[in-house]
Amino acid sequence: MQLNTITLTVKLQIRPLGDKEAQNEVWRNLRNINRDVFKAANLLMSHLHFVEAFEHQFMQTDRILEKEMLDRENKKKNKKLNAQQIETIAQEIAEIKQKRKELKIEVAEKVKIFYNGKNESFAYNFIRHEYPQIPSYSVSILVKTVQNKFKEEWKEVKKGEKSISNFKKTIPIPIDDKQIANTDKGKKLCYIKKEGEKFVWELNSLEAKFEIVTGKYKQSKYMGEDKNKRTTLERVMNFEYKVADSSLKIEENKIFLLLVCKIPQQQATSLPNVSIGVDLGIRTPACIACNDGLRVISLGSKQDFLAIRQRFYEHRKRLQKSLAMTKGGKGREKKLKALEKLRKAERNWVRTYNHTLSKKIIHFAIQCRASRIQIELLEGFGRNENKVDEKGNYLLGKWSYYELQNMIKQKAEQYKLVVTTIDPYHTSKTCHVCGELGYRKGADFFCQNERCKEYQKRQNADHNAAFNIAKSTTFVAKKEDCTYFKLEQEKKSKKEEE
Repeated sequence: MQLNTITLTVKLQIRPLGDKEAQNEVWRNLRNINRDVFKAANLLMSHLHFVEAFEHQFMQTDRILEKEMLDRENKKKNKKLNAQQIETIAQEIAEIKQKRKELKIEVAEKVKIFYNGKNESFAYNFIRHEYPQIPSYSVSILVKTVQNKFKEEWKEVKKGEKSISNFKKTIPIPIDDKQIANTDKGKKLCYIKKEGEKFVWELNSLEAKFEIVTGKYKQSKYMGEDKNKRTTLERVMNFEYKVADSSLKIEENKIFLLLVCKIPQQQATSLPNVSIGVDLGIRTPACIACNDGLRVISLGSKQDFLAIRQRFYEHRKRLQKSLAMTKGGKGREKKLKALEKLRKAERNWVRTYNHTLSKKIIHFAIQCRASRIQIELLEGFGRNENKVDEKGNYLLGKWSYYELQNMIKQKAEQYKLVVTTIDPYHTSKTCHVCGELGYRKGADFFCQNERCKEYQKRQNADHNAAFNIAKSTTFVAKKEDCTYFKLEQEKKSKKEEE
């Protein structure tokens, strides 16, 4: 029986081994291949669009000629026409038929030259001829990638809704899975090896050898399982994890192997009626609760989050102020680099923060034996739409809720947990015990239902919202299904009528 697997990408820094001259040669080869991959991808994309546009134009021209011919034939049926007029129309029809015939012959000749560009083997040979330095396995993967991208966007391009995609210079170099671990025809060859405490990867196609940087060994257990990079590499070496097509990426003066692994999907012990709700908020970045109404925890705090972000904000302001005084030259360029470096550092911090939160959310779900994770659909809710104070707006605008929700979905897939989106309307203004509307005052919530056991009792507003999300059955897939959106549309309609 074949086990279900999920695909994960591990980003590993690698360094060329050998003397200085050998290292420089590897760098030179990789940069040349990277440049050629960038050019080849854009050339192939333009070629595919041209071929499709040519076919489209031919069909349009043929339709116009066909319409003209039908118009003449209908005109010929008119009984009021004399013999000379009928003969003239017959000549025009014959000329149009000849034009259509000539057009088809011309198109057939052109097709032999470039129409087969949509064919995978033609595209492969085309790239191999233009850029022989790119390894053959990289060309195969690149052709599939570009053709898939083309198929996705062509309809929108044809309608004028989108422009042709351009690949950036940072496009990764595709690496075939057989360059990392080959399991074809019963073989078991892994080109990632351990030499003492180091992990080494041999890329035979470039005759290069790389050290894989894993950092100092630090046991990082998550869900009772070691998730360290070293452990991942050992499992690849032991063929416990299957390797898929991966890629090499050059970022400034560093090389990264984006190792794609197919790892077995784990079945968490879950109960069908148990679910957890995740409330993403201003005061507490994430609050999670179980639908049993008993278990709830808060993750992170607004103060810690804002303290770090404020530091980044002030540093950026200082750099921008100093940049305003420089007009050009190397001084300005150097400061711009510092600004870009700070932006990347800030982005990395947010991504790491979201990774940490998503891990803890999945851990809580497994501890509760939940089968489902429920999150609010936050599409359309942003800086300009949420009525919160300026500080709250600052936090919401600077923190990617969408990224966090995507990370929750990715990690949940590994443990076969279902992630559903629910209507966010009044989740923080409804009592989770009786289901009646109450009122929120700052971080507190008060129920106004006299029959409720929580009547006028101080409740944590974020905890209350998380319980409501966990218990909710109003599942939605898009913002148009949300109550808030429908009410706003009704208000707009009434104003237009007035």
